[in-house]
Amino acid sequence: MTIHQREIPQIKPASERHDRSELLLRYLSLSPHERSKEFLTVSEVAKWVGKTPKAILGWITYDKIAGIKVGERTWYVYKRSVIEYLQDIQEHN
Repeated sequence: MTIHQREIPQIKPASERHDRSELLLRYLSLSPHERSKEFLTVSEVAKWVGKTPKAILGWITYDKIAGIKVGERTWYVYKRSVIEYLQDIQEHN
């Protein structure tokens, strides 16, 4: 299988519980350029939504958004999960 034929795992909708091992496989299967389109750092998400990084880590901990820890301290957040979570909040307000 060449690099252009590789299979990229699909992520389940946010309505289903986030599977971090599935998310990590997706992250690792993407090129750095593709990763930057689908994943954000906790700090980037915090700036985007006007919250603190600690609040974003809380969202990950309580499974509100999908995130993975890469290395000792770096968390990456699946961008689509943030969008879906924010839409869900808007619908219920």
